[in-house]
Formats: sequence, structure tokens, C-alpha cells
Amino acid sequence: MDSRHTLDLMRFRSAALRVIVDTETDPAVVAGELSAVLDQETYLDDEDATTPWTLWKTGLAALKLLLEWDAAVRDASPDSDRFRLAAARKAKLANDGLKSAGFSPVPSLRDALDAIESVSDVRDVVAIRSLLAAVPLPLPVLAPRKQRQRNSTGETSHPLAVCVLELGGTPVTNAFVVEPNRMSDVGVVVRISDLQAWAQKISVEFLSVLKPTVVTVPEIITSPVPDPDEDGLRSVAGNGNFVIHVAQQFGASPLEFPVVVRAHSNDKEEVIPVGGYSSLRVRTFDPSRDMLAGQPLLDGRVSQMFSELRERNDVQDDEKEAFFRFFGAVVRAALRIQEGRRFPAGSNPSEADFQSALLDLLSADPLVAGQVKEKTAAGGGEVDLIFNHITCELKVERDSPASPDSAVGYIGQPVQYASGSGSQLSILCILDMTPKQSPVGALPNYITWLSPLLHGLTDPSYPALVGVVIVNGNQPLPSDWTRRRVGTVPDDS
Repeated sequence: MDSRHTLDLMRFRSAALRVIVDTETDPAVVAGELSAVLDQETYLDDEDATTPWTLWKTGLAALKLLLEWDAAVRDASPDSDRFRLAAARKAKLANDGLKSAGFSPVPSLRDALDAIESVSDVRDVVAIRSLLAAVPLPLPVLAPRKQRQRNSTGETSHPLAVCVLELGGTPVTNAFVVEPNRMSDVGVVVRISDLQAWAQKISVEFLSVLKPTVVTVPEIITSPVPDPDEDGLRSVAGNGNFVIHVAQQFGASPLEFPVVVRAHSNDKEEVIPVGGYSSLRVRTFDPSRDMLAGQPLLDGRVSQMFSELRERNDVQDDEKEAFFRFFGAVVRAALRIQEGRRFPAGSNPSEADFQSALLDLLSADPLVAGQVKEKTAAGGGEVDLIFNHITCELKVERDSPASPDSAVGYIGQPVQYASGSGSQLSILCILDMTPKQSPVGALPNYITWLSPLLHGLTDPSYPALVGVVIVNGNQPLPSDWTRRRVGTVPDDS
């Protein structure tokens, strides 16, 4: 592989990432943009089908089909499932090829292919986009120097710089998330092929059109031309400080700072094309996208709910941001209570016990720590928990299994508390302590939006929305299900 192909691949990856990590939520639009990126990349068509790069492209092609599946489901198309089946088939063939070749790719790439092969819920497509975006692909190795010196026409090759970036000691493979006004150390390593003999010095800089009061980028790194290594490449490394001084709005695209590499002499200067990670892409922490639960399926469900809220024009932005922080923290706390068996089979927690356990976990969550209050007057009553005018009402269910459908019976109280505190958004968190006749499903099944009718209104300008989280306690041990009959869903086929 010569340096031109290396640069082509890096451009392909960069273009693909821009599509799959974009905040655009219309699956038909994303599918079209991804299709255009895939059509432009042809070099990998001639490569071994089991390399990480070709497998990643296969994953992207399968993702395009899943996005088309999502679009068809939204349009109520009767044959929408054909897209999901085609995507799953692509992923299965890729995995079968890996097994037969005995090749072990990047583990996260295998995870992405497995997720595509087993997907059954259209809501999981968001999580699969995140899985594919997070795959760290190895840089293609440049061909030996003697093969790179001349191209197919016999002309001398032009220099190429391959760049690797680190932020805070972590390799940058995608848009990096930073806290506003927090200094980060940026490291850069540049390897240059086919450098002209006249070059005496190399400089590396990050371009920015923003004022220093908005962002601080590392100063220009300069170095005398180093000796070539055993591959004939010359390496330049350096580091500097990076700070974003203001927070971006939630949902904002990353800021981009291109890396510019130049060769210098006393009377000459030339910009060297950059492959690899040719720009530093950074955005500030966004509570609607970051620090969710760390589980792809659960994160995908929460991200989908947050995306739906972001698109609404009938809710104020500051209220959305407060909800993102509080609801995300409640989901993380719910996951820890459920996975940690805080209320196991045989326990009998009161609503006060549930509130105490939840508040302990929220107090340790950096997004809301020290800001969640309890027993605050609102709407003529006393709300259980409140964060920045977002109320959270707690319930313990002992009689009938709690579900998103049955939660409708509880939403009147959080809605009135919310309206009393001047908010449209609220949270209802239910601890289900009913006997379990079937195993509990994944937590995303128990998280949803509910939108109640409001008194005297059929089309309110400021509708109420309740985020529902159901925590399942009173669960038996996994081994207790042995030889215990569990009902199954009828096979429609």
C-alpha cells in the first residue's frame, strides 16, 4: 500500500465518521449520506475480506441497511424487515469468514458485527452507530521505501505525513470530549515519507479561526529534519496545552482544528498532505450524549429519547439540559440498584428506603452531585426529589408488575409537581417489588416517554412529558430459575 492509498483510506474513515456520529436523526438522510461515502471508496474492494478495514466497511454497509430498516419502519412499510435481515446476513458472513480464516480482529469490531447480526429492535441502531464509530482501526503500513520512491509513471513520489494524536494520554480516534476551562495535554506524532532533500526544518501546527478567549490551541511545534528510520520515514513529536474556554450548546457538532505540516528551508516552504488523523476534533461535555450508562443497548435507548427531546421546539433549552443531566443520573442509579441487587427477593423496602438508596447514588454522580434536593414543596404537595426544577416522583409497586403501559396510572402526580415548579418535564421512577413469574428483561425495556393529557387542552403549546424508569427489585437468583417453567412468546412463523 503506498502513501496515496493510505491517505485515501484516512479520508474515507473521516468521511464515514462524520456521517455516523452526526446528530442527524432522520435515518433515511443518514443512510443516503453513508451510501455516498461507501460508493466513493473502491480501494478496499480489492483487499482481503478479513482485514479490519474491509470488515469495518462491511459493518458500515450493514449499518446503511439498518438505517433503511429504521426509515421503512417509520413509514409503516410492510416489508421493512428485509433490510434488517440483509444487514444481519452481511454481518454473519463477515463473522463466518473470520472464523474460517482464524483471524482475530480488533475486539470492538467483532462486538459491532455481533450486534448487527443479532439486532431485533430498531431502537438499537443508535447504539450500533456508536459501536462502529468507536472502532480503532490500525494505520495501514506504508510499503518499503524502495517501492514508494516512484509511482506507476516513474515520477518521484510526493511526501505524505501520517499523524497520530493523543489528548490527555488517550489516542484520539474520534471527536474527543472535554470539560470547559479544563486544560488538556495534546500530543502529536507525525511520520513523513519521501521528504525532499532541500527540507531543513519541519513544523506542525493546529489551525484555528477562534479567538484565544474561546479556545487555546498548542503552539507551533518545530523540529530540525530528523534522520530517517529503518522504514525510511522521519518522525516528529511534540505536545502542548489545549483548552476550550466556553461550553457548546448540547447537540453541537465538534470543533475541528486541522493539523498542518510544513517542510521549510531558508528560501522555500511546502505544505505536506496529512493522512491518519488529519485534524483534532473536540467538543465540550454534552449531558444529552455523554456519560450515559456504559452499556451500548441502554445507552442507545437513552440516546434515542434524548434525541427526540432535542428535536422538540416546544420545550426550553435550559429545561432540556437539566432533564438530560437528571434523567441520565437516575438511569445510572437504577442500573446500579438493579445489578447490585440492592432490594433482593424477600426484602420489603419502603418508599423512604428506595428514596434513600437512590439519593445516595445520585449524590455520588458528578453530573448532579450536591444539587438534588428532597422533600421540596411543589404543586401543592411535597416532591420526592428535584434537580434544577426537574422533579422526580418515586413509587414502590407491590401488587401488579410495573411496565411502561401500567406506569400511566402514576403520571398525574409528577405532572402536577412539574407544573407547580414551572416545568414541562418530569421523571417517574418505579421500584417493582412484585413476585417475578418471568425473568426480568434488559433495562431499556423499562424506560420510556409518557405524554399525558392536560386539563381543558387538546393541543397544548407547552405539553407535559414524563420520563419513566422502572427498577426491578425482588429478583430471584439466576439459579432459582432452573427447572422453573417460563412462558414463551408464540412463533408467528
